[in-house]
Amino acid sequence: MKTKLILSTETSSIEHWTELPIIPRIKEWIRISDFLPAKELAKLRQSALCWSGDIGVVDVVEHRKNIDGLYAEILIWCED
Repeated sequence: MKTKLILSTETSSIEHWTELPIIPRIKEWIRISDFLPAKELAKLRQSALCWSGDIGVVDVVEHRKNIDGLYAEILIWCED
């Protein structure tokens, strides 16, 4: 399913569109390096105050609709 990921730290957030085979559940851990390009992952690590740099926790999952159809919007918290 087409998915909009919002990866958030204490100081910034990055939006990334991807295709996920399943929609993760709230409070589920997700490996960020599996879908985020290395350049964006490095930028996210720099903005984090305290983060191991690989695992995020799903905070919010919403299903939305735009002119292209349905998609999932997932907020992932990237701080330890």
